[in-house]
Amino acid sequence: FPIFDEYSYKKEEIMQLIETKPITHKLIFKLRIEGYSYDEIASKVNLSSSSTRVIFFRMKNELKQKLERGENSE
Repeated sequence: FPIFDEYSYKKEEIMQLIETKPITHKLIFKLRIEGYSYDEIASKVNLSSSSTRVIFFRMKNELKQKLERGENSE
């Protein structure tokens, strides 16, 4: 995951943290990492583009914070 390059050694932890999220949030996160645009993701999950941006941004920040603290679950 390029956005987590500094945490590349924690890929397993990143995946565990993502799996604790609701299915729509997981899908948004995974699609964005794969390079889909927010508009493309929004049409796939039936949400607005701005909602997909907010969900992705919040998940990314939460994951970074947990990785920095060394947490691996909620």
